[in-house]
Amino acid sequence: MAWKGQLDEAVPWLKKAIELHPQYARAYVSLGHVLVKLERPDEGIETLREAVVLAPENGRPHWFLAQALSTIGDTNGAAAALAEAVRLGYDRPLSDDPLSDDPLPEEG
Repeated sequence: MAWKGQLDEAVPWLKKAIELHPQYARAYVSLGHVLVKLERPDEGIETLREAVVLAPENGRPHWFLAQALSTIGDTNGAAAALAEAVRLGYDRPLSDDPLSDDPLPEEG
């Protein structure tokens, strides 16, 4: 798939963004999402869990974590993450773009 090469290219840039701004949750969400798309779900889930720690009151990291957990068949974990995203008011559950305009807290 042609897009896979583009995602591969994104990984080092996203990792550099995290290195430069380790509290920037959006970079973790984006990297986690890309890793899952690249069929590296364990790395993606770990990264998304870090995003949840950085932005626990934002539904977006929980939503993408739910998606990632569902890819490995962890339906209980996915359901819990999805429930938390909904509880937090995440209102774009059909969005598949971690870089969309949903607000995430800026680094602290």
